[in-house]
Amino acid sequence: NIKSSVCDIPPKGLKMAVTFVGNNTCIQEMFRRVGEQFTLMFRRKAFLHWY
Repeated sequence: NIKSSVCDIPPKGLKMAVTFVGNNTCIQEMFRRVGEQFTLMFRRKAFLHWY
């Protein structure tokens, strides 16, 4: 499952912006690593004071 959204307003100073995430086994590994890193930081409550 992937959530997606579309915003027609580009970032300030740019004509347009784009993000693409392809359905590939390589991207699964990247998301797994990012998820593990997030979990480790969340357990330490790192950066939560910014929110």
